[in-house]
Amino acid sequence: MSKTALITGATSGLGLSYARYFASKGCNLIITGRRENMIRENAESLQNQFHVNVEVIIAELSSLDGINRFLSQIGDRTIDILVNNAGFGLRNSGAIINISSDGAFAVLPHNVLYSSTKLYIINFTEGLHMELSGKDIRVQAVCPGFIDSHFHESAEMHMYKSRKGLFGFRDPDAIVADAMKDFAKKKVISVPDTSAKMIRTLVRFLPRNLFYRMAARFSGSLSGKK
Repeated sequence: MSKTALITGATSGLGLSYARYFASKGCNLIITGRRENMIRENAESLQNQFHVNVEVIIAELSSLDGINRFLSQIGDRTIDILVNNAGFGLRNSGAIINISSDGAFAVLPHNVLYSSTKLYIINFTEGLHMELSGKDIRVQAVCPGFIDSHFHESAEMHMYKSRKGLFGFRDPDAIVADAMKDFAKKKVISVPDTSAKMIRTLVRFLPRNLFYRMAARFSGSLSGKK
């Protein structure tokens, strides 16, 4: 019997790449998003390419009402693999993949809430991993690094995505492939991007006052301030 993967935010970017990855493994999909035309086009493409069932749920997960409607549509169906939404824990087998960020390692001015929630995801995932150690449930948090997606445009961040190499933007499919290799190795925290690994290590050993100055300078360069 085919497994079912539930993937939130599968309209584009990393969510769509995870949908493509699990469809390629023969999983049926439940995908969510807010841009209806785009996500339904994605569903049709995935079905035609991989010959799996793809169900679309249009969901606004930033509101309690939207979450409740989403949960009512899921009902009591068995979800084997969950990407991004960690709200389902009452199962005895499966996989939960939470998307964090390299921002969890280095908070920046004007980006405080984002970094803090991403750090929460890491702590939550590690705690969940320990709590579920006696069950057949695998848990992972992914800090993908610089992704070539629509995220930065939506956040009105002006980034040079043509940049390659160190601190360059990577294709979401490549990031997912590396993260799933880490998943196979049972790594709870996956940092598939070399640049994100460097940020994590650098911030860990930098004197805090020096880090504060560097973070302020970097934040200013993003906003156009000197």
